Amino acid sequence: MKNSPTPPPFDRGSTTSINGDRTLSDAYRYISDDDIQTIVEKFCFLLGKLDFDEAQSHIECHKLVTGHFSHPGDKIWQQLLLAISQIAQAELSYFTLGFFSTKFSFRKDPNQTRDLFTKIRQDLRRIDDNASSPFSHPESINNVLRKKLVDHFCSYASARIDMIAFYVGLQGKDWRSVVDESAARLNAVKDVYSRSTPSPLNPQADLITRELDILTKSFELKKNLCRCILLDSLLLLKELRDIFSSFFHDLQPSSSTKPSTSGLFSFIKPAKSPQKFVLLVWLNSLYEALLTKFSLYFSDVLSPYIPPSELKIMQTTSPGLHSYFLYFSKKYSPITIAVVMCRGSEDAPFYGFGYHRLLQNFPTPATQPLKDEYPVLVNVTHEKQKGNYDTFKSKIDDCLSFCAKAAAADAKPKYYLDKEKTSENTFFCTHIEWKLFLVIYFDKKVSEKDAAVLGFISDIVSSLRFTKLYQELKSPIRGASNTTPGTTPPAPKNM
Repeated sequence: MKNSPTPPPFDRGSTTSINGDRTLSDAYRYISDDDIQTIVEKFCFLLGKLDFDEAQSHIECHKLVTGHFSHPGDKIWQQLLLAISQIAQAELSYFTLGFFSTKFSFRKDPNQTRDLFTKIRQDLRRIDDNASSPFSHPESINNVLRKKLVDHFCSYASARIDMIAFYVGLQGKDWRSVVDESAARLNAVKDVYSRSTPSPLNPQADLITRELDILTKSFELKKNLCRCILLDSLLLLKELRDIFSSFFHDLQPSSSTKPSTSGLFSFIKPAKSPQKFVLLVWLNSLYEALLTKFSLYFSDVLSPYIPPSELKIMQTTSPGLHSYFLYFSKKYSPITIAVVMCRGSEDAPFYGFGYHRLLQNFPTPATQPLKDEYPVLVNVTHEKQKGNYDTFKSKIDDCLSFCAKAAAADAKPKYYLDKEKTSENTFFCTHIEWKLFLVIYFDKKVSEKDAAVLGFISDIVSSLRFTKLYQELKSPIRGASNTTPGTTPPAPKNM
């Protein structure tokens, strides 16, 4: 994959016609195979820069000036170039999320973008079949370049149709299975596209390759975060940042953000996406959501090992769930807000969050697995609370022993009121994903239907599951700047 494609020569093999216009010619035809390849190479170069209007204009300005005795091969190439030029219009609709149609239609699935890619694929095949007909000119029948171009752009259109189905399908998937199903689907598309006929173009249009790289790595990262795998998540975040920076720099060099050259989290600031293309804005929001989730899950784990300045950057990078935790804790005074793993009867040894690969590669006999059935991943204790998490850990463990299974089965917050002789304790327990649960503990009675608590739980859980992010595909203008709560925390009613 080329990070920064170089534009090909634009006028190779061209001559000047009798009337002074630039036309493309050789000894027998107005246009040669080399001319065609030059035209299409620049078209693909412009596609790679997302300059769709210019790409379409480029092909249109090279329409053949045919005479009374035009060569049969010229007509075939004219039809082929016309079909290829439509890809620019289809790509513009794709990157502006035109496949989420909001216009009224009697059809149940008014997906004009998908239909346009389907039509392009059909037109290309029809042109190739006609050119390969026994009644066609011998030069057209055996033209290798035409067949390669048709195969390449048909594969391109097919991949786009599959990607449209992927984005539309994100809306209705169950949050429990969306990561595995999405990863499998993306890898299938990537495998088919990579095995298609090698492109005869140089540089090859790599928009699909870059987009698939971003998406496959993003869903792999989400799966690692869900299972609290720190090192692999950190490496994937860095890799994603590099892909985004390279991609956006190639599109708009002035808008890319250069990361700092030092520091563990020098990549923490997301690249700026071109605002015109809402799909790129959404992909950038996906990266920000992954970054926010990593920051929330692993800030406590990494805090002893990184400088306070970098820890602060990690916790406050917008949009920040950690900031939202602090806001809610300060305003509504729960004893603690915690994300806890329920290991249950798991047989696999557990040495703590983030140490999977370390212990596999460097086993230490002196290191013993932890026996904790409910290890805490994230803990935000109220600033006025005396003691640390261990002071009230037993109460939270008791809550989880009562509520965890029911919370996982119902996928709804579970309410637990513990009445003692002189006090009342309230717990809210919600299943986030995998074996992770959100627990909010108050040392007073709080209503089961308290709007502030339920609103906070809904915001946090939908952000960590990415259900809110998937829905924002349909409303990118409203959603692009508010992927997760925390930047401007809501103000629920007083408790």
